[in-house]
Amino acid sequence: MKTLPTNKSTQRKYYLGQRRGLTPQQRQEYSSIICQKLLADDYYKHAKVIFLFASMEEEVHTEHLIKEALAAGKEVALPYIIDREQGRMVATKISRFEDLSPQDYGILSVTSQQLNVLQPETIDLVVVPGVAYDLRGYRLGMGAGFYDRYLQQIPGVFTIAPIYSCQLAPQLLHQAHDARVHRIITETEIINCIP
Repeated sequence: MKTLPTNKSTQRKYYLGQRRGLTPQQRQEYSSIICQKLLADDYYKHAKVIFLFASMEEEVHTEHLIKEALAAGKEVALPYIIDREQGRMVATKISRFEDLSPQDYGILSVTSQQLNVLQPETIDLVVVPGVAYDLRGYRLGMGAGFYDRYLQQIPGVFTIAPIYSCQLAPQLLHQAHDARVHRIITETEIINCIP
């Protein structure tokens, strides 16, 4: 991108377009590389409780990641939206990928009857989705603020963003209270954003 868009909405539109420009084959290939890198990451290896996300079609595919973490005996949690209007979610523990079904926004999660909320302070690692990230670890999400609010509850937790390289921005607009991720993993590189 030659010039930086002047607002988050324009940036979001641009990077969603970048992600949509990938073919299904590229998404599958890049996702496999990214997930293998994440599985080899020391923070992942040592984490006992991991907050992951079930990917939407155009995001880095996380199904393999979720299944591998469960098979390794880790506690795995996924987002569960409790208040759309306020942009609030919780981390709910899952035991099998097959138990998931489309919930809010069509994202795979548990049903309200299966809800098993984990306390934020018990989480060792958060794998964070995003529309784009910059080299400093600042994130551009979909605009609802779910992750921004959730991460404020666990400021010390280690965070990793798995994204395609086309989602990497030179610089994103951000506010002083915006959380940064510690590490970004793409199909071509690993970027440590916070020393």
